[in-house]
Amino acid sequence: NCTFSPSLRREVTTACGIKQNFGFVHHQEGEARPNGMIQSIFPDLPYGPEHHLFRQDVDSYLVQAAIRCGARVHQGTRVHDVEVDDQGARILTDRGDFDASYVVDATGYRSILADRFGLREEPTRLKTHSRSLFTHMIDVKHLERCSGMDRSPSPWSQGTLHHLFDGGWMWVIPFDNHAGSSNHLCSVGLSLDPRRFPRNDAGPEEEFQDFLRRHPSLAEQFERARPVRDWISTDRLQYSSARVFGERFCLFGHAAGFVDALFSRGLVVTANLVNVLADRLIQAARDKDWSSSRFEPVERFTQSLI
Repeated sequence: NCTFSPSLRREVTTACGIKQNFGFVHHQEGEARPNGMIQSIFPDLPYGPEHHLFRQDVDSYLVQAAIRCGARVHQGTRVHDVEVDDQGARILTDRGDFDASYVVDATGYRSILADRFGLREEPTRLKTHSRSLFTHMIDVKHLERCSGMDRSPSPWSQGTLHHLFDGGWMWVIPFDNHAGSSNHLCSVGLSLDPRRFPRNDAGPEEEFQDFLRRHPSLAEQFERARPVRDWISTDRLQYSSARVFGERFCLFGHAAGFVDALFSRGLVVTANLVNVLADRLIQAARDKDWSSSRFEPVERFTQSLI
């Protein structure tokens, strides 16, 4: 159940935010006020609202759930290589080797299997061009408390906020936006077209502050905000794979490809893939038949999600 339920706070964490809307506010460089805005409001229960999931707490809960279900977890273990043939796989790590009937590679962009089998498309078929810089902040002002932004059907802060501008967009995802939250953090990041905004020698925090100076219609929301973790800056985010399934392995989720953070689709895509892949893995184990042909529908589904 993806709705904002008391069970999330009771059983998982009180650090998540509420998501009652998607908000979009358009800005022009040098202008003191936004020049357009729109909200998409989620329906009430049982379909909404949803969550701003605080990943480190939710991930910890999921790891513990996996352990309770019988998974063997090896944290802090670096994988050096994966050897795969039609009989199975061997995972080579700094804590010894592990044998497996099948490998689900969910490691993301730096997938060892994507490199080993040359699966990345070069260049990617994806047309989006974006790079990113992001951090967690505290004291980010709720947008409805900024000048002229208090007239909205749903409070801007109780949703995922997208500031749009020519050449990119900014996300503002608060975790402190309801009375039951114990989390004062807010996820903030810029997604920029590197052809319009190429990386330079400035650090990401300096680049962010320069962006605010050039977009005064945004600056009020961040006048007291400060980062509480190191800024992260990336090169182009987009990548894709010519295929994502092979004999005895698959590239899962962001190991297969990635477009952009817009609309917060990453966890939804992951959940969809778990639903279609898990049943086939269980059945393959029962049948002792790991032939790649039985996973072909998941190959097509994964590529369609990308």
